[in-house]
Amino acid sequence: ALPISPHAIVVPRYNDKPVTDDVILGVASFVSIFILTTLLCALGLAAMGLDFSTSISGALTAVANVGPGIGNVIGPDKSFFILSSGPKWVLSIAMLLGRLEFMTVLVLFLPKVWSKK
Repeated sequence: ALPISPHAIVVPRYNDKPVTDDVILGVASFVSIFILTTLLCALGLAAMGLDFSTSISGALTAVANVGPGIGNVIGPDKSFFILSSGPKWVLSIAMLLGRLEFMTVLVLFLPKVWSKK
């Protein structure tokens, strides 16, 4: 049970072991990158003329691998075949990010990885 005191310091625990700050930062980073990638993908799709529900559901479908989209263009009874090449490129990049893990792909863009020591 949590203490009732508003000034209490509660250490988060998992399997009766304290969760370190590194784990919390890692999870927060992953969630933030996931949301940011999904929003950027949805904005890119909307900028290419797709409606709101198609943009959001297409972005979630690509990044999170959650199944069919929603909307008039890529709904459950439709296909991505209708889309032009621009939205397909955006969705393809989002799929790569989502399936290869964000952190793995983003590490490739860190200068520290490519510098000679």
